[in-house]
Amino acid sequence: MRLKIVGVSLFGVFALVSIYFIKVVVMPGASYNNGLVALTESDEAIKSALQQHVKQLAVTIGERNQFIKGSLEKSAKYIKSEFSKCSSKVTFETYLSKNSEVKNVVAMSDKRNKENTKQGVIVIGAHYDSAVDSPGANDNATGVAALLVLCNRLKDYSFKHNIHWVAFTNEEPPFFKSNSMGSYVYAKSLHKNKVNVVGMFSLETMGTYSSEPNSQEYPSPLEKIYPDKANFIAFVGNIASETVLKTSIDEFRNTTKFPSEGIIAPATIPGVDWSDHWSFWQFDYPAIMVTDTALYRSPHYHTPTDTYDKVNFNELAQVVNGLQKVIIKLDQKL
Repeated sequence: MRLKIVGVSLFGVFALVSIYFIKVVVMPGASYNNGLVALTESDEAIKSALQQHVKQLAVTIGERNQFIKGSLEKSAKYIKSEFSKCSSKVTFETYLSKNSEVKNVVAMSDKRNKENTKQGVIVIGAHYDSAVDSPGANDNATGVAALLVLCNRLKDYSFKHNIHWVAFTNEEPPFFKSNSMGSYVYAKSLHKNKVNVVGMFSLETMGTYSSEPNSQEYPSPLEKIYPDKANFIAFVGNIASETVLKTSIDEFRNTTKFPSEGIIAPATIPGVDWSDHWSFWQFDYPAIMVTDTALYRSPHYHTPTDTYDKVNFNELAQVVNGLQKVIIKLDQKL
């Protein structure tokens, strides 16, 4: 009898572990792996816009946080001005942090498909603050640049859902995973108002790529599962966000000739919840992160050398072009 109980227990553990690794490893489709293709005319236009935005945030403004006077305000005004080119409904969400006013910048998509309108909201977000002593070109001017470009390119698309384009403040320490995070403030407000968020996209640190062997690191034991070249974009989520993640990576792989990897895993794996999607998880909203994996491949993470010249704009442009199609697919399917 004891042997049977032990056997059943071991089988249960094995089953759980197997299910977990299936969630981690098995993604729809297959990652593209035939080398980078030449930029299309569309990619070139995206690249030019991305360069403009990253340069404005990381070079003209530079370090952006509450400890550099006026930096967050300058960034918010620039983002609002750019959002105004793709939405007539742009607002600041202002709140107090360390006795100072800080702002999320929010744009709502103007057009909706009146014949087939779905209930619920899709949030596309990126944080615009940078770490202390860092100009934050990759982390996270690249994410904000992607946000602005996607909003602009989709301004004439008739969405079925309400789309919220949001530039969050205060993602970086000492505010990370606190109620002073801009994304936490925003997610809490949506929850309080009983808004049905069907999916959230966190665009986080997206501009570092390398095809060199051993250029990619991982928290253990993921190095045994994923490739050692830092040439892919990663889609990261938890089990509750499985539909959003698998729909996203499936569409990306079907439409975009660029390497991609996906993971569905608990926050106990370091890095899985290291961005604004964490805030939405606190209110049980499905949310994923799109990232180059940050410190797991970039030696410039959170340092003074996270500069404009380190960003791989060719690769970033192709990723953003692919994400445009992903957002449309999510709008149709969720």
